[in-house]
Amino acid sequence: RCECGKETVVQRGSLIRGATRSCGCSSGGRRPKGTADMNIIGKRFGRLVVTAFDGIRGRRVSYWKCRCDCGNEKVVARSSLTSGRALSCGCLKSENRGNRGNTIHGERKTRLYQRWQRIKHDKRAKLCEEWKEFVGFRDWSMANGYSPEQPLILHRKSPNGDYEPANCEWIPRREYFEKAYHRPDILGLEYGGLTLKITEWARLLGIRKHTLYSRLYACGKDLGRACQKPFNGKFADLDAVVAAKKKHLAESLQN
Repeated sequence: RCECGKETVVQRGSLIRGATRSCGCSSGGRRPKGTADMNIIGKRFGRLVVTAFDGIRGRRVSYWKCRCDCGNEKVVARSSLTSGRALSCGCLKSENRGNRGNTIHGERKTRLYQRWQRIKHDKRAKLCEEWKEFVGFRDWSMANGYSPEQPLILHRKSPNGDYEPANCEWIPRREYFEKAYHRPDILGLEYGGLTLKITEWARLLGIRKHTLYSRLYACGKDLGRACQKPFNGKFADLDAVVAAKKKHLAESLQN
């Protein structure tokens, strides 16, 4: 038990050597960081005025009770006060944000905001001036069929165009996959001298077309690579499918 009344646990060797002489309150012992400068009480740091010592936490870091000019009280680490990182209870940051004229829309966690973030950083296409602010993109989306309750995807009508109102539309997921793989520039996929649409390849392979869509998207529309992994635990014999289809086409021409 220390003379100040506080109890502390100390190693026996530290007591014998005299390395520890108090709980930390005495200037004769090993003081925790920050307790030597007790004269910061009453000092002002930005909008904060130090009112009292609050204790030692973590790695011997001192914390101090402060009163902000707005009336709130806040406990701050001494290092944050002296370095200038803490200048208020948080009211100063809110005021500065409001003074910049930024619109606080409160939609950062919505699917629409996350989609806007993705197209904003998409290096394949530019973002028009109107959509460089989320509010402009949100207003256009709400006026052009977007609904948070439906699984819609933002589709660029022209793959070479930019993200702009004239080139974009919100469409259902299934329609998006159809348009993405059946555009005039991607009418079909070729393998073994046979060119077919995605839906026809999926039918011949005996798998769901959306499963094949996902595989092709990951493999860069390479049908051979997409079939290297099993579908529902079974490998698709692509060469046999191509041979059977060619045979069927040849028979159809003869008849």
